[in-house]
Amino acid sequence: MQEVEINYSNAPIILAMIQFRFNEITDFNKEQIKLIAEKIKKKYPIINERFIQGIIVDDNKKQTSVSLDERKLDAIQVMSENRKEYFTIANNKFTFQSHEKYSDWNSFTEFVKVFWGLFSDYYKIDEMNGISLRYVNKFKLPLSTKDITKYFNTYLQDNENTHTIREFQFKYNSFDEVNGYNVIIGHALERPIEDYLPYIYDIDVISLQNIQNNKDVWSKFNEIRNKKNHIFNNGITEEAKKLIR
Repeated sequence: MQEVEINYSNAPIILAMIQFRFNEITDFNKEQIKLIAEKIKKKYPIINERFIQGIIVDDNKKQTSVSLDERKLDAIQVMSENRKEYFTIANNKFTFQSHEKYSDWNSFTEFVKVFWGLFSDYYKIDEMNGISLRYVNKFKLPLSTKDITKYFNTYLQDNENTHTIREFQFKYNSFDEVNGYNVIIGHALERPIEDYLPYIYDIDVISLQNIQNNKDVWSKFNEIRNKKNHIFNNGITEEAKKLIR
């Protein structure tokens, strides 16, 4: 599917995320990740270790005791100075997310290509078992909005009652059998903020096919991005597009 990309001058993207999935790296080394991260230190100088810790419940006949499990390293995070952009590198996933104002695809992926290239070359990742793109959009609807159908083509509606639905959230999955994409779409109408109604439109497109780690992977990401753009542009009305042009 070839989707013509439409550029909106006031793009509503508040979160953009890209992810690579691969088989578990058995010799995953946090110090090596930190060394690789030195190559992008000027842009992403902060390095954190992320840990997870479970809870152990011992339920015997006399009493129930609760204790903390061993603290384990979950991932390494490499962040920008303001912490609005960061990589999260685990032993089976490589993720980048940005909360900065979105400009364009090339700017968004510039350092991803550099860091992923260094990381995947070191660990000799020849194949991924999945890649994904997620974009969370926030529309600022007028406070006077009474009918969501004026802006969105998927919505909640109650024709049996006289009340107006003022807050809601829902999520649904769709599977693209032709391309093998799992699509997760979320909608949420939030409480009014100042002079507008926040409306969240969340699109996550996931390919779980095996993909060779070569230059073609970026062509595959472009296909996923085309799918995301198709969903976005067909999910909003002309009135919604006027808000972000």
